[in-house]
Amino acid sequence: MLDPHTIRDGRLELDQGQGRKDGPRVIDPAAGLVRFADESQNVSIAELRAVAVVYTQRMVWRHVAGANTLVPTLVHSVMLVPRKIRDDVAALLDALATGTDPGPGFSIRGAAMMVDEVAIQLGMLGSAQGARSMAKAVARLSHLPVVELYGEFYVWRAASQLDQTIWERLRGAPPRVEPGPAPSGLSVREGPSGLELHATPAPRPIRPWLILAGVLFAASVGLALVDFVPAVVCFLLSVGTLVAAAVTRKVPGSALHIEPATFRLLDARGEGTLAIERLEMMRVNDSTLVLISHDDELRCDLGTEAAALWARRAIEHYVMARSASAYR
Repeated sequence: MLDPHTIRDGRLELDQGQGRKDGPRVIDPAAGLVRFADESQNVSIAELRAVAVVYTQRMVWRHVAGANTLVPTLVHSVMLVPRKIRDDVAALLDALATGTDPGPGFSIRGAAMMVDEVAIQLGMLGSAQGARSMAKAVARLSHLPVVELYGEFYVWRAASQLDQTIWERLRGAPPRVEPGPAPSGLSVREGPSGLELHATPAPRPIRPWLILAGVLFAASVGLALVDFVPAVVCFLLSVGTLVAAAVTRKVPGSALHIEPATFRLLDARGEGTLAIERLEMMRVNDSTLVLISHDDELRCDLGTEAAALWARRAIEHYVMARSASAYR
């Protein structure tokens, strides 16, 4: 992952082509300023209360029908939140910072939209990982908290806890309950080096293959009335398409090994690892369990949302409750 910014001489500078042309360009802690291209718009860092990551709709250039077109797209943005904002947004952020009930009707999407309306856009990124990395870099330099408003839950990180791990956050908390039996499609066993979760291979959509095979077969029938050789070629291609559909029908299942010091993911893309002691949080996005560390993440597609949710509970119980002392 390439960050869209550069840290130079204690300052964060947006790279060429990144950010808004009329927006902030430099975070300059030594001067205590957020610098814009137009210096008359500079903002004091002391006037900011937080750095936010929001997931909202933007007009983004896309290549559509041979031309570049602005289309509405949901993207992750890094925002600078001023101290002087509307009372309702200030009350919302106060509640998130203290972990109190933000009130009836609260939603992550609604909160992101509220913050987006009052904050200053610093950068727009294609992934939560990139936005989170940039937000934490800005927060470190500015000594500000970070609030993440996307996904299944919000996260508030105080300026002194930007890299706080799960172990640190939950130290002394009651042990997590056992996750219960694994859902269908996920097998669990105690391996030689720890707990192993294996997702059952999922079937690929076969309909496109069947449509292609049908078109080729129909073409072979039509060509048989005109020219034998092309007809034979189309027929063989239709048979080959059906064979390919059968051979690739199953998507290789992924396996997540929870070892004493490492999460190890084995899937069709190869092998990935993440140090358990650097684990900050776990999110579930559809069927994917996302393990997030200080500067990286491991995305484990476990086939179904139920399997991903169960795996998160299993990690909390087996690793955090039984073996957390080994990582502290």
